[in-house]
Amino acid sequence: MPSEPTSSRSHSTQVQLAPSIAQFAAVTASLLMLASFFSGKSPFTLRTQSASSPLRCTQLVQPNQTLSREQLTALRNLDGQQQQADLQDRLGQPYCQIATISDSAGASFTGDAYPLEFDPQIWLVVLYSGDAYAGYQFEFRQ
Repeated sequence: MPSEPTSSRSHSTQVQLAPSIAQFAAVTASLLMLASFFSGKSPFTLRTQSASSPLRCTQLVQPNQTLSREQLTALRNLDGQQQQADLQDRLGQPYCQIATISDSAGASFTGDAYPLEFDPQIWLVVLYSGDAYAGYQFEFRQ
């Protein structure tokens, strides 16, 4: 009979270790993603015409506009088939519209900039190819 509790203890230990390994892997992956975003070396970010120049506003739209955490979360959960007007209905009018930017393949994008409500030095730039949503990037202002 003593062998039966030992095997059940062994089994419960294995069950408890599995979630902690998965949690460790998830946390590690999240930290690596954050590090790549803050280092500016992410292959998914777009470059402005001059790599050293920040994005420029070409037209100020709503000077007091900011983006809340809830709006930021809603943007993350969008499918890729959104139109610019639909996104502006969800997010509100942007703080400003930015100058055209290009990616490394030469594709051009326009965008709307939204300072984050909780840190206005960070802007979320929603990118469009024509009128279709193409993605977003963060701009760290100084």
